[in-house]
Amino acid sequence: MYNKEFYNKLKQTNVSGDPEKTRERVRAVWMTLEKQQKQEVFNISDLKKATLERTCRLGNISAILATALAEVARVDPYYLAALTDENQDNVSDARIEQFLIDHDYKNVLDETRRNSFNPEYIEDYHPVREEPDRPAEIIVLPEVAEVSPSIPLIASNILDTLTDDDKTSLESMTEDDMIYLLKALNLRARFNEDAKSITVLLKKILIG
Repeated sequence: MYNKEFYNKLKQTNVSGDPEKTRERVRAVWMTLEKQQKQEVFNISDLKKATLERTCRLGNISAILATALAEVARVDPYYLAALTDENQDNVSDARIEQFLIDHDYKNVLDETRRNSFNPEYIEDYHPVREEPDRPAEIIVLPEVAEVSPSIPLIASNILDTLTDDDKTSLESMTEDDMIYLLKALNLRARFNEDAKSITVLLKKILIG
C-alpha cells in the first residue's frame, strides 16, 4: 500500500471520463465500506471528507481518491474514473499501478521505489540475508514430539463456545455475506497479525 508521502506527490486534477458514472460508482462503493475502511481511505491519502463529498456530488475524482479507494476497497480505479464499464473484482496491485502510469505518475512510482526500497512496492521481492563464512557444523537437535491438533478438532472446540443464537446467525449467512466478510478479513490482514493468522487458517481449511 502506498504511503502519504507518495499520495502527496499526486495531483488533485480531475481524471473522470464521465462525472455522472463516477458519482454513482463512488457513492455505491463508499456505502459498502466499513467505518474502519472509510477512515483508512482518508488516512493513506491525507484527503478530507469534503473531497469525498464533492466527488459524490459533482462526479469529479482525482487520481489520489481513485487510487486510495482502489487500494482499500479493491475496486478498479479505471471503473471509478468511468474509463471502463467493467469492474474487476478484487483488483490487482498491478492494475492500480498501471492506472497511475497511464496518468503520468510512472516517475513518482520509480522515485518511491528508489527512495524507500520498500518491498511493498516491488512485486515478488524476497530479500536475501547474507551469512558470514564459517566452518560447517553438524548440529543434532533433540527430538520433540509434534503436537498438531486437527482442524476438525479446533472447529469443534470453537463450536462448543457458541450460543444457539450465534449458531443460527452463522448458519443463515448467505454466500454473498461470506464473500464480503472474506474481503474485509483480507484487508485487515494487511495491517493486523491476528487477522493474517486467521486468513492463513481459512486458506488451510479450504485447501484441505
